[in-house]
Amino acid sequence: MAPLAHCASPPPHRPRPPLRPGRIRREPHPGPDHPDTLTSRHNLAGAYRSVGRLDEAIALHEQTLTESVRVLGQDHPVTATIRENLAAARTARTG
Repeated sequence: MAPLAHCASPPPHRPRPPLRPGRIRREPHPGPDHPDTLTSRHNLAGAYRSVGRLDEAIALHEQTLTESVRVLGQDHPVTATIRENLAAARTARTG
């Protein structure tokens, strides 16, 4: 095997200038009632269900459904999806 001395080495990293408070941009946290937060909790419940953690999935689906009804309304499509997935998790547990 040929020695590695002939290979070019990568350029050295240049240090970045320090951040100043005016340069930092933070996105506001959406909060527990934000539709994106509800969707994330719903997705986590689905992940629990997919790995067989049905009791945790059901509890999280129930909590998320309650919040979704309050925030989005009884007839919202996200609320309907959460309700359907809660029913599927309950069926899987009794299955």
